[in-house]
Amino acid sequence: MFTSIKSKFVALIAIIMLVTSSAIMYFTHRDVGNAMLVAEQSSARNVLGLAQLHISASYDRIINEKVGLLGELKSEMRSTLFLVQSVVNSYAGLNNRNEGDQEVILDSLINWIRSMAIDKKYLFIADSQGNVLAANNPIIEGGSLGQIKDLKGLELSKVMRPSNLPIDGASSIFEWSSSEGEEKKNYLAFFLPVEGWSWTIGVLVNFDDIEVQSQQKMDEIIDDLSQSLQQIKVAASGFAFLFNGSKEVLIAPPDLPLLPDVNTGQLDWQQSPLLDRIIEGHKQSASFISYEGSFTGGREVQVFISYFKAFDWYLAVVVPVAEIAGPGRDLVGRQSLIIGSVFLLSLFAAFFLISKLVNPLSILTAHAKALPSRNFAKSPDIEDSIKGLATRYQDEVGRLAESFIFLEEEIRERIEQADQEKNVAEQANKAKSEFLATMSHEIRTPMNGVLGMTDLVLETDLNAHQRRFLHMIRSSSESLLQIINDILDFSKIEAGSLLLEKAAFNLNDIIQSQVNLFAPQAEQKGIGLFYYLPDHFRGAVQGDEVRVRQLLTNLISNALKFTSEGEVSIYLEVLEETDSKLTVKIIVSDTGVGISPEQRTRIFEPFVQADSSTTRNFGGTGLGLAICKQLIDMMDGSIGFSSYEGEGTTFWFTLSFDKGLHYQDRGPGQFISASNEPIVMPDVHGRLLLVEDNEVNQAYALQILSAAGSGLTVDVAADGMEALDKFKRHRYDLILMDCQMPKMDGYKATAAIRQMEKSLSPGAQPTPIVALTANAFKDDRERCFDAGMTNYLAKPYKKQALIAVLNEYLVKEETSSVVYLPPAKEHPSSLEEGVVPAETVDSYVLDPEIIAQLQQMDEDGLFLRRIITAFLMKSADNLSQIQSAFNDKDEDTLRMAAHTLKSSCYNLGATHLAELSQQVESLSGVNLDDVKALINPLEIELERVRKALSNLSESSVGSSGKS
Repeated sequence: MFTSIKSKFVALIAIIMLVTSSAIMYFTHRDVGNAMLVAEQSSARNVLGLAQLHISASYDRIINEKVGLLGELKSEMRSTLFLVQSVVNSYAGLNNRNEGDQEVILDSLINWIRSMAIDKKYLFIADSQGNVLAANNPIIEGGSLGQIKDLKGLELSKVMRPSNLPIDGASSIFEWSSSEGEEKKNYLAFFLPVEGWSWTIGVLVNFDDIEVQSQQKMDEIIDDLSQSLQQIKVAASGFAFLFNGSKEVLIAPPDLPLLPDVNTGQLDWQQSPLLDRIIEGHKQSASFISYEGSFTGGREVQVFISYFKAFDWYLAVVVPVAEIAGPGRDLVGRQSLIIGSVFLLSLFAAFFLISKLVNPLSILTAHAKALPSRNFAKSPDIEDSIKGLATRYQDEVGRLAESFIFLEEEIRERIEQADQEKNVAEQANKAKSEFLATMSHEIRTPMNGVLGMTDLVLETDLNAHQRRFLHMIRSSSESLLQIINDILDFSKIEAGSLLLEKAAFNLNDIIQSQVNLFAPQAEQKGIGLFYYLPDHFRGAVQGDEVRVRQLLTNLISNALKFTSEGEVSIYLEVLEETDSKLTVKIIVSDTGVGISPEQRTRIFEPFVQADSSTTRNFGGTGLGLAICKQLIDMMDGSIGFSSYEGEGTTFWFTLSFDKGLHYQDRGPGQFISASNEPIVMPDVHGRLLLVEDNEVNQAYALQILSAAGSGLTVDVAADGMEALDKFKRHRYDLILMDCQMPKMDGYKATAAIRQMEKSLSPGAQPTPIVALTANAFKDDRERCFDAGMTNYLAKPYKKQALIAVLNEYLVKEETSSVVYLPPAKEHPSSLEEGVVPAETVDSYVLDPEIIAQLQQMDEDGLFLRRIITAFLMKSADNLSQIQSAFNDKDEDTLRMAAHTLKSSCYNLGATHLAELSQQVESLSGVNLDDVKALINPLEIELERVRKALSNLSESSVGSSGKS
């Protein structure tokens, strides 16, 4: 209906005028009615005020007259009683002086009292209990006044007791009937004590005649007030009336019509519910009440109330609300007619004026509707109609047209700029993805070789000491890989591409391995590292082992980092356990520096540490706890902490797992990671192509594949080009394809192989191609599958993972072989086995057990001599780098050189030199002054190690010659 601007403007003006006129009429009606009602209410209050003044003045007059009469009566009673007191005291004096017979004196006194004739007054003598001994009226003689209570609630026995009476006496007012059956009357009594006897003399006077006079005065007041109220007019039908607390109407309303056949005079006001409402309103301290009923003719009225406590009177003034509002309604009706006429005239005028204004707006509207569909990239000219509006109109229409012109030009520029920024952003995002993928591959590829070769060495003959070192190397390598992955993990978490794995593992083993991993660091710092596991807790669960290990690594590493003395403790608590689920709480507690209150709210934010000095003193990126929080959230767990600055910190997290099999409960054919336990190796046959450019990774993979049985033939290609050449000449049952290689990468090689398969053998089953890559992102998997690869194996991969690939894609023989990892051999003591005797090894400088382990790795001693030679050449460079970096204050180079020297020393058993290197590495980022004190001992110890290794190498050559 209102589709055009003109109609909308007219509707808007109509609505405004309608709302305005309605508001005027409403407020006029309300204000006029309220003003008239307020005036009548004020009149009612004035009536109440005048009546109250009249009643108060009359009451004061009655009270004053009554008090005056009672005062005169009391004065007369006092005078009489003082005269009687003097006579009684004379009798008491005779008695006290023994001037006669006491009984005769007492009888004379009593007879005298009885003979006293006092007009309308009772004269009596009473004992201390109020019992009347004698009186001038036999009605009260022999009776008792002691139990009577006066108007104050006091018993007369207490008031008239001689010991309580003052010298000038006391008075009391009470109600009393002189004989049984007689109505109680009002009495005024006055008492005086008797000297020498414990008696009281008193006089009683009935003052009901004074009350009668007061009541007559009140009747006169009511008559006067009735005449006044009859003349009161509140609007046409308002009225006033007076009643007491017993709902007895004292002044009835005037005879006014309430209904067509009912007047106020015809109603029984004694039974009116209005009286109850008035009394209840007064009790609630209301100045008026609203009422509607038969006693008001069914009209809504307001009843204003005034209460006179002295008389227990209620004065009510009835104000008819609806009647008062009538004139206001009439006024509003007349105004409404005027406003309606003005409204119609204004509406016609508005329609005419708007018609003149909306034409340019219609042009602008049509132009605005066309803007979304306009192709600004082609830079069309601005319409002439818009330009014309901007030229002809100098008001808001012209400025709006100019705004459209400016807007179109701005939109065109912004679109061009956005296209440019979009291209730049897409290129930057592509470069970022390629950089992360390449960095992931380049870091993970050598780590795959380190971990793989460690696994292979663990399968050789080793003693317990050697095996422990190798396990520590492997754990450290895995932890190093996880630390490197922190930044990649954080990027993946932010991108939403991090996927959680689910596999069987043991919580006990993870906690123990992490404690063992950090034990040397704790020992070096001189702090305790403990863990506590519940009794009979098996710990077999299913979940993401890598992420749980990452959580423990971060928390334990932080605890050790920020603790200089005391201990670090790891606890595991079982919160809930069912047949299929296990919920645990893992706690890492330390006695370190603690966290300040200011930093506690930000501790889980990325790149946040306790303060600016934390990085200087302890190192770190501030990502560890942020990653922990995000990983735990992904696993539907919770993490929290408590900390006291200067006392320590306790971190805890809760996780729920599906239960897994215990190690002892594992079924046949499952891999077992503990040493000296059986590993089921596949016995497969077929032809396999290994495409890998890294020699270490080649050696690792070939060593695993060599144990797969004699039926497996393995070819090796160093890049994609060589792989294509071999694929043309041979048929392969499985291809293991590295992704990042020189000349041609794995993606292009796989695409080329798939293309060759389609052209040479259309419809044939494609050759399985499993990607071997260190790239960690979800996009990398999708890229592998897009290139045509069958599956994905992430580096660094374990032996079990590669064997699983063989089991899946190669045809198995009917039997499988179980390979046992042999126990470590005893140290050979014969020179015939090519081993240098222990006495030729300087045990102060080199660890004889590690040297013996190295000698056992090959029979001719070539391997030992080769690594000694490499150490002698490399250690000199390491020392030179340490000295130069210290002089240049290059902390990163200093730390890296010390780390490299430390690793080489541990491999050759130079434990003391390794510990010195470890101290240099630890202090390089903390205090270079402390490093300075270690340089000279490091040089001396290195010279000892080099000399000992040189002697060992020469002895090894001699031993080999003898064999």
